[in-house]
Amino acid sequence: MARGWAAARGRPLSRVAMKVMAPRRPLPTVRIVLWLSKIVLVGVFIYAAIPKINDPRGFAELIYRYQILPGLLVNVTAIYLPWLELVAAVSLLVPKVREAAGLMVLCLLAIFTAAVGVSLYRGLNISCGCFSTDSQVGAIGGVTIVRNLFLILMAGMVYLADTAPPKESERAVH
Repeated sequence: MARGWAAARGRPLSRVAMKVMAPRRPLPTVRIVLWLSKIVLVGVFIYAAIPKINDPRGFAELIYRYQILPGLLVNVTAIYLPWLELVAAVSLLVPKVREAAGLMVLCLLAIFTAAVGVSLYRGLNISCGCFSTDSQVGAIGGVTIVRNLFLILMAGMVYLADTAPPKESERAVH
């Protein structure tokens, strides 16, 4: 949204005018929300990964019940997916790889949400497998979708904040 006399007159703003009007640093509230989003995502993904790492057989059974993957991929997914979640979570705390980790978390959440949505559409009454490998805990439902959408929003904010162009003072001089 352009501001000022030039924008009101339908003229494009110059780069200098846009730099002057652009905030130098995110507002403190935005920085706090981003920091809390990172902490929540790290906590959720670590909390979700640990039981799956400890019980790959139980996790494989939960994956199988979704009836999405072919049988050959169920065990491989049950072994590697929890480690991917754990690495993505820890990587959100490392500044040099935070952008990639944010994208990974965003993609994982989108895939998980799609799997839950497809399973709900197909009428499956199964355990989510999100935070436990117990098939009697955490049935999928609308709450699972809403929770995941909220986490997708947080992951999107984290990813977009880390993909912002560098400030003039942070750019390398060539």
